[in-house]
Amino acid sequence: MKATVFLFSGVLALAACSEASTTSTESAVVSQETTFLSRVVGKELVNENGTVTYREDGTFSGTSGGEALEGRWTFQNDRYCVKGSVGGRAFPAECQNLIYSGDQVTFDGKDFDVTYKIPA
Repeated sequence: MKATVFLFSGVLALAACSEASTTSTESAVVSQETTFLSRVVGKELVNENGTVTYREDGTFSGTSGGEALEGRWTFQNDRYCVKGSVGGRAFPAECQNLIYSGDQVTFDGKDFDVTYKIPA
């Protein structure tokens, strides 16, 4: 069981506990930067708390809970790594797995997951 966390008001808040589930669409862990570039970079991802856009230059920006979300991303040892801030307050740097399922991508962190819809 893994905690689902949403970024809002500049803090990580535990929202609910949920088990990872798969739909009829097979999920796949993304371990290559080229796949991330083709599926995510340059698109505005959306979830119930806000939006985020990843750029080829290794930066991202958006909103979370009505506050500015920004930071940097990279790949290290075939894992997506991120550090940034919400509302000017830093959140912990972490390397994560990326899991695609249909039109969604889940950023599968050590202590939390965040899922976004990828536009067509």
